[in-house]
Amino acid sequence: MNYNLKLLEGLRDDPFVTAPQWPYVQDLLRDTSIYQLYLPRENKFQRDAMHELFDIHRRWVSDFVDTSEFEYVYSSAGVTDAINQWLATETREWQYLTGDYQWPARVSNNGICVDAQDLDPDRVLYFSNPQCATGNWASQQLLDHIDAVGCPVVYDAAYIGSTALKRVRLPIQTEQIWFGFSKGFGLVGQRCGIVYSKNFHNSLHPMQNVGCYDYSRIHIMRSIVQHSSLTHAWDTLHHQQLSIANNLNATPSDTVMLVNSTHEFFADRVRHGAARVCITPLLNHQVTRSFK
Repeated sequence: MNYNLKLLEGLRDDPFVTAPQWPYVQDLLRDTSIYQLYLPRENKFQRDAMHELFDIHRRWVSDFVDTSEFEYVYSSAGVTDAINQWLATETREWQYLTGDYQWPARVSNNGICVDAQDLDPDRVLYFSNPQCATGNWASQQLLDHIDAVGCPVVYDAAYIGSTALKRVRLPIQTEQIWFGFSKGFGLVGQRCGIVYSKNFHNSLHPMQNVGCYDYSRIHIMRSIVQHSSLTHAWDTLHHQQLSIANNLNATPSDTVMLVNSTHEFFADRVRHGAARVCITPLLNHQVTRSFK
């Protein structure tokens, strides 16, 4: 390993995925004035801007996933809020796979952790893909198994924006898809997300219909969608990821700021046979680019 021990210990001991920060995103935020958004609720201009965002976001993600069957679209305070809103309104019992994102379990007492072979067809499955445990896309075998079980699915797509282009296969019973802007674009503090749903959402729908949504978040997301590619992070950082993975004797993840290691140094972090290691502190990601 060509990195000092203190830095490696930081990679090993940090349980979180740190998102790259981009100068061009900082410029977009600087140019998004909130002064013009000091407005009363139910402003027509803001409602029009929201629906415009939803239309262009559908097109923006269309190379990854077809959202045409998901009639209802909402803004949310990131994927975390999408999870919170789902759990606040979900009356059914739910489940998540071993090693998956643990936030839903931290805010709900109604979920159970199961191995894939123990999936319950009567429980809603919280499912991240790319998967939180590794940053890798779920295998076709796992997707086939979920379809065979037939459980309802809520689909966390938070890592899309940090991967290469891939056509996503949704489980047949997917009810919601959640997109965020934290991982690929570093908007951790802005809390920006989009929820697609096949049915109206029991909390987001009435809130949005009376104008209870964040106007500034709409304009931030619209700026990102209009001036960015969903594969920008991957296209910019993948060659560095390969080099770092090689130096760490690790396997590159399908998510660009992650690698998976079986080295004993990371043994305490092992899930699904390998430790997920966030390499963002090793990346030279302060890369400028011109707007489209």
